[in-house]
Amino acid sequence: RDGDRPGIAGRAMDDSEAFGHLLRRLRKGRDLTQAALAEQAGCASDTIKKIEHHGGKICVPKMAIPKIGWLAYAEDPAGNVFGVIEPNTNAK
Repeated sequence: RDGDRPGIAGRAMDDSEAFGHLLRRLRKGRDLTQAALAEQAGCASDTIKKIEHHGGKICVPKMAIPKIGWLAYAEDPAGNVFGVIEPNTNAK
């Protein structure tokens, strides 16, 4: 969500477009790698709070993936499931 505009980055999702495809299209449109997008998302805990605030729910709570980072899975209001990762090599 981008400010007060609906959707992701202010763009509504077409019913025929899967969430992952929309995210990939927006990421590539901004010339970001997946790693760069993860860095911009910042703290997984903050991202989880934003997801819940905007009507999403957490399917799998934040968990450590040792030497990789923190991972959680969420579901958006439309039922699309996606992962949120916070790179952190000290995660245990």
